[in-house]
Amino acid sequence: MSGDAVKALVQILKRKSLDGAYYICGDDEFQKEDATKKLIAAGLDPTVRDFNLDILRGLDVDPKSFDGIISSLPMMSDRRVVVIRDAGGLKKETKKVVLSFLGKPSPSVMLLLVESAGGKKDNDFANTTVLLEFMPLSPEEIPGWISRWVSHELSLEISAGAAELLHSAVGSDLHQMVMELDKLASFYQSSPEGMFGTPIAGLGDKIALTAWTGDPSRYYRNHYYGIGHLATCTRFNEKAFTAFRDAYRGHGPEGIPLSADQPGHGPNG
Repeated sequence: MSGDAVKALVQILKRKSLDGAYYICGDDEFQKEDATKKLIAAGLDPTVRDFNLDILRGLDVDPKSFDGIISSLPMMSDRRVVVIRDAGGLKKETKKVVLSFLGKPSPSVMLLLVESAGGKKDNDFANTTVLLEFMPLSPEEIPGWISRWVSHELSLEISAGAAELLHSAVGSDLHQMVMELDKLASFYQSSPEGMFGTPIAGLGDKIALTAWTGDPSRYYRNHYYGIGHLATCTRFNEKAFTAFRDAYRGHGPEGIPLSADQPGHGPNG
């Protein structure tokens, strides 16, 4: 199950104690690539990465070149990282050498065997490495994945309802999902006072943007009276968002200061 691989990867990165070899396989290309990048980042300091990272293709590796790479000493680092993509393409003799290494791994080498798209899981590799098998997420798993990605990768928060709405709009393509999340994060970071209110029963499957423009001439009991603005749309539109924000947001005087009109700062937290 993909969920098991996700949990295993989280624990591996959390404990910061890496094993000698990982076999990354399954049909979810996004999660496989993400796991590969994260393991490389965990295994090598970026300042010495170029000296200690080798990325190879299975069909291009022969026994002699593999022995030469894993025998090389790390430079200014505790380990080298060797990535073999399309591991199922290793020739028979080369695979024997790789399995021999896996039987007696070097403490100064971390080997990542990454299976190609549609490649069949190799039981020999699965039984001699830490197996990370990523299968496509089920529809029920994707909102939770969105929440974790926003928290861990973007250092932001997203409500469960918003994650579900985003999933219904974008679908199950994680590459596309990350692109949309990056857009939303970029807009939030450029204008934290921009607000999306969703889901609200009365809105159905629409997204709402709100703003309130006060009237300086109408001030009574510590409140400005003015006009509230509400825009709804069935999907996120960059131009529409920008136009609405520029036209209405921050052109008070505001009933609530912009500094308090941000997540975590308002009267309800």
